[in-house]
Amino acid sequence: MNNPLVTIVIPCHNYARFVTDAIRSVQAQTLNNFECFVVNDASDDNSEEVILEAIMDDTRFHYEHVFLRSLSATRNYGIAQGSAPFLCCLDADDTMGSE
Repeated sequence: MNNPLVTIVIPCHNYARFVTDAIRSVQAQTLNNFECFVVNDASDDNSEEVILEAIMDDTRFHYEHVFLRSLSATRNYGIAQGSAPFLCCLDADDTMGSE
């Protein structure tokens, strides 16, 4: 996406059971001018499969697989990937409200 307004970062480590809900809550937002980086930090569950399925065909989303083994380092990695003037961090086991 050209010139997104908001960068959203979702760090994930072994949260396959939750991350789809987090992604779907971002996709349901009325603001569509965003980029979202879902950063999978060394998960050994099926997080990668679940994430890739949830973001398939949605060009606003980007998948990164890293081996940082730290929530803050994973979040910071995602932040560094973004280009928007505004930032939102969303945990993989949380969701965004619609309002």
